[in-house]
Amino acid sequence: MSSPPTTAPTHNSDSPTRFWNQTAARTHLFDAFSVMLPEGEAFVMDAVTEAAQHLPPAAELRLECARFVKEEEAHQRAHRLYNARLEQQGHGVAAMEARIAHDLGSIKTRLSADQRLCLAAAFEHVTATISAVALRSERVLTATPNAQTRLWRWHCAEEMAHLGVTVELMAARDLSYGARVGWFLVASAVMLGDVLRHMRTFYRHDVATGRLSPSRFWASSLASAVQALPDLWSAGLGWASYLLPRRWSMAKAASAPITVRELRPADIPALMALEHACWTAEQAAQASDLLDRMRRHPGHCLGAFCPRTGKALASLFMKPTSIHAMSQARTWRDCVEGNPAGTTAGPGNALFGISLSSIDPAAVKAIFGYFWPHALKGGWRHIFLGSPIPGLANWLQRHPQGNAQAYVRQQRRGLPLDPQLRYYHGKGFRHIEAVLPDYFPHAGSLDHGVLLRGQVPGARWAPLWRRVSLRHIQSMQRWLSSLP
Repeated sequence: MSSPPTTAPTHNSDSPTRFWNQTAARTHLFDAFSVMLPEGEAFVMDAVTEAAQHLPPAAELRLECARFVKEEEAHQRAHRLYNARLEQQGHGVAAMEARIAHDLGSIKTRLSADQRLCLAAAFEHVTATISAVALRSERVLTATPNAQTRLWRWHCAEEMAHLGVTVELMAARDLSYGARVGWFLVASAVMLGDVLRHMRTFYRHDVATGRLSPSRFWASSLASAVQALPDLWSAGLGWASYLLPRRWSMAKAASAPITVRELRPADIPALMALEHACWTAEQAAQASDLLDRMRRHPGHCLGAFCPRTGKALASLFMKPTSIHAMSQARTWRDCVEGNPAGTTAGPGNALFGISLSSIDPAAVKAIFGYFWPHALKGGWRHIFLGSPIPGLANWLQRHPQGNAQAYVRQQRRGLPLDPQLRYYHGKGFRHIEAVLPDYFPHAGSLDHGVLLRGQVPGARWAPLWRRVSLRHIQSMQRWLSSLP
């Protein structure tokens, strides 16, 4: 992270009509953005910090979020100084900032964490789009060296560099395209309205103080707009790029493909590093546990690895089971080690997910994509997994008369209230089989677990898949994604 310029920004005082960005309109444009930034940066930092709390402690994206917040804090400090100087010049910036703080405060109380993340990502995209144009064209941001241009070039460069953080966070939260685009349009309209309102205030002040002639302002503004038509077109394309389907996953798509394969004993060191990155010492599996799972359940232990470093990004351990056996289980150990005493499993067409560990959401998708054709070919119809409910402890503090059964049924906008259940709901695990106390040690869940069941997509066509080769099923995978 580069250091911000330390010189306090001032307007050029050589002439009462001279502006630091050559024309009044261009100067007012950047000053208007600066008014929004301190409170806007605070909103974005809060949204990113909250979203990052749902990532594994050692996830690279979580570290990137921490760097992002530090950079935004530096931007915030620099623009507070910038705006304080504008206030000293009589522009009434303090009142504008107070209105923005009030509006954003209202938004925070009314929107969910995911909606606030969508807004934050939209703000970042608009800012980065303008930054790209400003750094590329002197028709937008003058090349004349002064305190303001040094500040803005530093800020614009960092905005472009860390744009991918909010994009990756939305991908990690598996947010829908409709929600992202809807809040992007809202954010764009709000930002445009605020910028125009601030520019009008600056214009009126400069006219009232004799610093600006209305006729000269409009003449120079029109001339600048005509000259900047290529830049306006470029900015429009950059803005519209957000509307492209799957825009948020471009950063992932540009990375090297993730390698998915069956696990083998030689993977134990990499898997143990993954275990300790995802779980506490009490929760993490031992090397002997991992070896035992590979031995007992060959073909059902999968790993996703970075093709460049060999680092384990995700692991999935499963075992064959039956619906009857799952109905008798009371703890995670029951599910893993076999049937509870006095019960019999009988034949089954189900799998139980012993553990799913990940530091990369794309790696989880890669594992599921790899295993899907194998599940169809093997005749597996159901997949069970046990989920913690990390929001339970906090919810019970606010609802002391409630219980775990009531909590897991809580919904917000048709989705589970608990963040982990909401994540698995998006992965297709939407049927709650049981809520089990003392399921697995997890402080936020008060050791409770929820046994979830999902159906393998396309499994109802099992007789067909038995007659089709695995290679052909894999080749039809994209078409199969449309099957119920």
